[in-house]
Amino acid sequence: MIGFGASFREARESAGISIDQASMETRISSRFLKAIEDEEFHILPGGIFNRGFVRAYADHLGIDPENAVADYERAAALRQPSEPLTTSASRRFHRKSKGPLYPIVLATLALLLVMVLVTVASGKW
Repeated sequence: MIGFGASFREARESAGISIDQASMETRISSRFLKAIEDEEFHILPGGIFNRGFVRAYADHLGIDPENAVADYERAAALRQPSEPLTTSASRRFHRKSKGPLYPIVLATLALLLVMVLVTVASGKW
């Protein structure tokens, strides 16, 4: 039994279609088509777009679209990481506070405005 992505690649190659040609005909980025064939689902945009891309690509290659979507969902479920990956950059910018930031920004701007008005009124500007 061949894998999910390999079945797409095999169908495309046996039809003599290049990734670029399939991309032009389906209007799906060649990057996304390659991600389907390589089962690198994290490259795909996510959600209903993934199923739509799989369905359209399968239909274009003569593969049953409904079975392809079901196979995709099984393959994607097996490849999902158990916990979300975080990068050091996302950790660095993660706010610990649960409250909104705009009250702090507004208070800072109000304080700055008062300081400018006091300075202008005292004639030191």
